[in-house]
Amino acid sequence: MNKAIPLVTREGSRIAIIDGLRTPFAKQATAFHGIPAVDLGKMVVSELLAKSGIDPAEIDQLVFGQVVQMPEAPNIAREIVLGTGMRVSTDAYSVSRACATSFQAVANVAESIMAGTISVGIAGGADSSSVLPIGVSKSLARTLVDVNKARTLSQRLALFSKLRFRDLLPVPPAVADYSTGLKMGDTAEQMAKSHGITRQQQDELAHRSHQLAAKAWEQGWLDSQVMSAHVPPYKEVLERDNNIRFDSSIEQYARLRPAFDRKHGTVTAATSTPLTDGAAAILLMSESKAKTLGLKPLGYLRSFAFAAIDVWEDMLLGPAYATPLALERAGLALNDMDLIEMHEAFAAQTLANIKMFASQQFARDKLGREQAIGEIDWEKFNVLGGSLAYGHPFAATGARMITQTLHELRRRGGKLGLTTACAAGGLAFTLYFTADDIGIITIDVPDEKVNTLKAEFAEQIHGILHTAQQHANLKGLIFVSGKKDSFIAGADISMIARCQQASEAEALAKKGQQVMAQIASFKLPVVAAIHGACLGGGLELALACHSRICSLDDKTQLGLPEVQLGLLPGSGGTQRLPRLIGAAKALDLMLTGRSLRAKQARRMGLVDDAVPQSILLQTAVELVRKGHQAERALSYKDSIMQGPLGRAVLFHLVRKQTRAKSKGHYPATEKIIDVVHIGLTQGSGNGYAAEAKAFGELVMTPESAALRSIFFATTALKKDFGAEAEPLTINKVAVLGGGLMGGGIAGVTITKAGLPVRIKDINQQGISHSLKYSWDLLQKKARRGYLKRAELQRQMMLLSGTTDYSGFNQTDLVIEAVFEDLELKQRMIREVEENAAQHTIFASNTSSLPIHEIASCAARPEQVIGLHYFSPVDKMPLVEIIPHAKTSAQTIATTVAFARKQGKTAIVVGDSAGFYVNRILAPYINEATRCLIEGETIEHIDKSLMDFGFPVGPLQLLDEVGIDVGTKIIPILAAAFGERFAAPKELDAIIRDDRKGRKNSRGFYLYNSKGRKESNKQPDPSIYGLLNVTPKNKQTSQQIADRCVALMLNEALRCLDDGTIHSSRDADIGAVFGIGFPPFLGGPMRYIDSLGADRLLKNLQALQQQFGERFAPCEGLVSRAENGQKLYS
Repeated sequence: MNKAIPLVTREGSRIAIIDGLRTPFAKQATAFHGIPAVDLGKMVVSELLAKSGIDPAEIDQLVFGQVVQMPEAPNIAREIVLGTGMRVSTDAYSVSRACATSFQAVANVAESIMAGTISVGIAGGADSSSVLPIGVSKSLARTLVDVNKARTLSQRLALFSKLRFRDLLPVPPAVADYSTGLKMGDTAEQMAKSHGITRQQQDELAHRSHQLAAKAWEQGWLDSQVMSAHVPPYKEVLERDNNIRFDSSIEQYARLRPAFDRKHGTVTAATSTPLTDGAAAILLMSESKAKTLGLKPLGYLRSFAFAAIDVWEDMLLGPAYATPLALERAGLALNDMDLIEMHEAFAAQTLANIKMFASQQFARDKLGREQAIGEIDWEKFNVLGGSLAYGHPFAATGARMITQTLHELRRRGGKLGLTTACAAGGLAFTLYFTADDIGIITIDVPDEKVNTLKAEFAEQIHGILHTAQQHANLKGLIFVSGKKDSFIAGADISMIARCQQASEAEALAKKGQQVMAQIASFKLPVVAAIHGACLGGGLELALACHSRICSLDDKTQLGLPEVQLGLLPGSGGTQRLPRLIGAAKALDLMLTGRSLRAKQARRMGLVDDAVPQSILLQTAVELVRKGHQAERALSYKDSIMQGPLGRAVLFHLVRKQTRAKSKGHYPATEKIIDVVHIGLTQGSGNGYAAEAKAFGELVMTPESAALRSIFFATTALKKDFGAEAEPLTINKVAVLGGGLMGGGIAGVTITKAGLPVRIKDINQQGISHSLKYSWDLLQKKARRGYLKRAELQRQMMLLSGTTDYSGFNQTDLVIEAVFEDLELKQRMIREVEENAAQHTIFASNTSSLPIHEIASCAARPEQVIGLHYFSPVDKMPLVEIIPHAKTSAQTIATTVAFARKQGKTAIVVGDSAGFYVNRILAPYINEATRCLIEGETIEHIDKSLMDFGFPVGPLQLLDEVGIDVGTKIIPILAAAFGERFAAPKELDAIIRDDRKGRKNSRGFYLYNSKGRKESNKQPDPSIYGLLNVTPKNKQTSQQIADRCVALMLNEALRCLDDGTIHSSRDADIGAVFGIGFPPFLGGPMRYIDSLGADRLLKNLQALQQQFGERFAPCEGLVSRAENGQKLYS
């Protein structure tokens, strides 16, 4: 008790509460229908002044709150001052803190008195749920602004024509948390489930509240605290609260249905505070001022505290956090209190807070205290009833509670009272409860960050199911994960890779099928409670369960991504998924390998429900208690698609579309279609057999081996920081240059890394351009429902801009993204070293200039490094990290760690012209342009390389990068490595014609500015005239692909041998993620191994004879061919 903080003025005068008053509280659209909150506020303050007898001129300050604000009266406090006879110079301002608003108003006035800036103040709040700011949609609002600026009728009509019917619908305010979108009732349901609050307990608290409130009115105990309200048209007077049930009986409550969670809920309308209209105000002053005016205080303010907590769970647990603070500051304990008044937003919330008051575990884990504050004495608790009975005008409730507590203390002869309330915008504690006789199967693979299904899993689950069956009173089983944010990430890929022949892989699939069949045939309900990644074999296990519940967390994703490894789901997924959600949707998921978020999965029928993580297990328990549920019927459309005629059409279309996309390079897609078709036409037994056989065959394909090699390579790369040093922590980042690259770098830094970014540009326009880049990306996510508006705004607030170096003194990393000019970049280093901290790392986003030359002028060259991003930054996953000879190990490790935090795949490459990716890309694109000059058509060249497996052709790629940017590096490479990098001179004509590619809508293709779809680009035939060639295809697609790819492979080997790239692994990752080298080939090095060095050597020698010395095989290839040496052992 030695931490007491006295609330007194500088002269030692206490904060006196002279009196308080409120209007009667009226249910929505009853007695105060049509009366705005500002008028209710004027009414109560005017009456308080009159009742107290104080001269309005004595009021120095009025602090008033309103939660549901009216646009026409944004400062309710000022309007009250002007409408109640106080001096116009009276300080007045408004506050809002959700349900604790008038508590905040009281605290603010008290602080002003303590500071000595005022002597007398009024605090309070008012809200009306009957007069609401009904808004319009954002589309309509924007259109109305634009219409106001339009000059002609036709312009106005054109603007209105873009609106849809739904844009015209009114938008009422929601009783929900802005950041999470959660309704308060949803949070109450979560708290009831998390804290084990039963329906009966909630009903009993509501009944008690109404009984005590009714008694308080009948005994006349509230008469002096509540004014009689006369409102227009002055036909009736309201003297009592009209929500109280004077005839409350417990039986009435039991008949009500849940109000928020209709299926599993316990919170009803009766155990929730109703929407209410009302106002309340409190008169405060210093104790000395009260003596001067001859006023006797009701009481004194001893202490106050507010607590901010998390918003996703237990949002209304504020009292459990704030009360210990308030008691500590007062030097008091809970049992010292004569009365305890807690806001009853919901019965569930109230009872949960009471539980936490007494919880030792909560005190230790959440509050960091050795002892809980103690049990509530019900003889002291809400003795006149609470908000469940009186109602809850959001901003007025706190003032009601303070006034009511002080009057009751005086009536009883008590001394100390506590008032406490929850408010939207906070949250924290999760406690899981399980029922007896329900088996909880926890999946927790030892020593692994995520769960993966291993070979021994089959025996383990068999044993668990056998044990469960022996339990006489078993009601059902629930699968949960012991990992924090992962259910099951899939099968152990290394287990699959160890298979030496198809029969071994087929046996693995059959074993998985048997386990899933055991789960599916279990006689009692089996539920999968999914939080985090549920992918591949993890989803197959969930599909085998009778029901699936998943969390509404962003980390929760469900999918069957096996096709990305050249495989198909092998443990029954190809058979169960189509029967659950329909063949069309199932094929889409399996052929694309895409993942679903929780709400998408629920809409698709993949899961039965999606709930907050905190009630995930409890919801699963309730589902088990209900017993076996009827199987979900397919929609009419899905049923038709699985009938004979619909099925024939569906599979014909799916095969056609899949072959057009895969171009025959991904055998897994054909197998998936075949296996699903067999299951639907020949029965699931044949389907399972076909699935296992196909799985075994696919494991042995070179495509799957190549795709798995990329998976293993990227997994290994995550543990490699490029140097033997501990990375420094990056807290603040700056970007030089607000162009396309600078904007993209800033964007991924705020969205992925979550770090603040300071953008410097030579003018404000450049800064705006960079901010818009991030804004557009975030807006797109928000429109798709992937990002809440509050989170969008939070992320945008991480961005700031400057035209000087202000704010750079605490920056840990500066990324330069200015023009490719050596002198300019060197000047940037000098200026950063002058203005940034001593430890600041300088990273250049150069695409071609050697880093050692950029760093040659640096005072701290050990902190200079290259950090090469690819455009567009938000989509391209690769970055190249380029240290020079003097770059420190810690700078390398820190930069690699930072790039990974941005969500990038980072490879460390050597400091030479073009680095790695651009160096192997340049000869590939050069050769494509030579084919064009020889007369091959644009579309034939690009199609040839796309048929080979690249995502886009080389000429389109040059358009996307920018012809001006892409060709600028060629002279640098030619100067460094010789004539093999020289571009055809004919390309100068294209550059002179101001063809920059997509960015100015003309390059090798002409682009429609309306979008990025393939249909919006067409080959530009005028190119041929510029090049003075007659287009005619003479070479086959294979011949064109062989020419272009051979040069890339040859240069990749040179890079490996001269140290530009440190390993075959990094070379393959760089090519696959940097330029889209066909992943089913595993990257250039694996492709060389699969071709054989001797075969590639012969191909290059033949091309050398035909086209010249640029095809001369490198020495490393010659020696490997002679020795039969492979790049991968």
